[in-house]
Amino acid sequence: SCNFELFRIHFEGTEQVFAKIVWQTNLNELVYLFARLRDEKIIPLSKNPHLLLQENFLDKYEKPLNTGSLRTLLEKGISNDKRMEIIEKIINDVLSQKRF
Repeated sequence: SCNFELFRIHFEGTEQVFAKIVWQTNLNELVYLFARLRDEKIIPLSKNPHLLLQENFLDKYEKPLNTGSLRTLLEKGISNDKRMEIIEKIINDVLSQKRF
């Protein structure tokens, strides 16, 4: 779970955020969620999205994310499976709120 306002602040660039978000699950899920939120224009596009992810997230062991792995995942995309269906539900819930 994550405070969505804190999550969004990380990508808006309007406030300086000192604490990185620890991503507790599969890196594929983070990349998929990030890509979908960019597609929906909830978070802004970036020339170097892999660097943006690395600046804002740590892995479940609280270690920095590997930018090479992130870049590869962002370029090739993620297949849609059961986990991604759950993320789609989250995205649809966020979109239905329209508070941003």
